[in-house]
Amino acid sequence: MKKKRQNFTIDVDLVNWLRNYAEEESRTMSSLVNSLLLELKRKQKGSQNEVSPPKPRNILKAND
Repeated sequence: MKKKRQNFTIDVDLVNWLRNYAEEESRTMSSLVNSLLLELKRKQKGSQNEVSPPKPRNILKAND
């Protein structure tokens, strides 16, 4: 996958949390953001491609 540098505006507290979390996990902030975005993309694609079972019909049948 080709990568390109991007600039984002993110809340200072959130960036500080991400920086600390990345350090605890021995990862870069960039790798964490990439992983999270890819996970969101896959979930979205999965929900579009996933075939859900048919919903049960509420049909009242009378006994003869």
